[in-house]
Amino acid sequence: MIFDPAFPPTSNSLNRFKIWELTGFPPEKIGWAFYDLVSSAALTRAIEAHAEVLAIAPTEDNLHMTYFQRLADSNEAAVAIARQMGRCFGFLLVALKRGNTLNREKNAEKDAAYWAYWSQVDTVYLGGGLADGDFGRLLLTAAQQVLEDYGIAIQLHIAIHPRHLGILGAARYVSTGQQAIALDFGGTLVKRARAAYTASGLQHVELLPSLPVEFDLYTGEGQEQAIFDTFVSLLVDAYQLDDAPVIPVSISAYTSPDGQPLMAQGGIYMHMSRLSNNLPKLLSQTVSQRVGRDVTVKLLHDGSAAAAFFAPLDHAVVITLGTAIGSGYPVARSGLRPVAPDLSVQASDSPTHSLGTV
Repeated sequence: MIFDPAFPPTSNSLNRFKIWELTGFPPEKIGWAFYDLVSSAALTRAIEAHAEVLAIAPTEDNLHMTYFQRLADSNEAAVAIARQMGRCFGFLLVALKRGNTLNREKNAEKDAAYWAYWSQVDTVYLGGGLADGDFGRLLLTAAQQVLEDYGIAIQLHIAIHPRHLGILGAARYVSTGQQAIALDFGGTLVKRARAAYTASGLQHVELLPSLPVEFDLYTGEGQEQAIFDTFVSLLVDAYQLDDAPVIPVSISAYTSPDGQPLMAQGGIYMHMSRLSNNLPKLLSQTVSQRVGRDVTVKLLHDGSAAAAFFAPLDHAVVITLGTAIGSGYPVARSGLRPVAPDLSVQASDSPTHSLGTV
């Protein structure tokens, strides 16, 4: 499939990207998929490998929570893990920007248009859980140093509310109305937010409590219907009758321009495509029947939704680091609601922050 930054194909994924040619890259990591170097799973493995010096029992229920506590206490091993993952991320950006011959050949699913886009990139915004807090700051600093060491002119920035970047971008897809619900279905959580709009555009976003994802319990025969039914229930439960008649939904899946999840990928949500060759229409009809009002469900690739928050912005990429590595491009997109200059974002039971102070 030909690379299109507005609707990237499944071959866009950075999770399977491998470095084969880069002077200075750790030789023991040559040919590793970047999912195994920069992701929540990679962090888990690093914690387990250094459990003794971190004073963490490998059998703990929540390794990450304890690790982040160690990081907050400036534990040397915890800091080293964050910096090492940041260096790996920096190497990834160097390889993408340079587009060396062997790396192109070994990542053959990425076409010439993909490499041409990356050759022009000068700005990267980071989102996702691993971009947040102390870990994100250490990762960014280490990655920026790698870029400087290689003479690569890319500036890194941690986005506003990085864990919720997908939902902030999705909220721009509501073109009319004064309030709306927006959702982000990820690999481990369903994030929800209520957006408010004024004449200036997207004015305020209230981040609602996230819900744990349990779609992985649905397997075998009837899997797609079970996922669909739960998906619909979550949309219906979140929707209010004074919301706009559009529900923008970011999903961790690549989609066609009309929102159909593409089957040539792993994950959860693409299974629903087996129910209809027009899943957004089926979702819209089903939700409309349940809420008693005509509603349009708009499915968005999560990376593209995150990037939409910054659109239009030339020579830039938005990358989310969490359960996996996501990427999107803040190219010009039709129908997006403007972002108000004084946009505020508030987590439930938390102080409100303006865009300019976060």
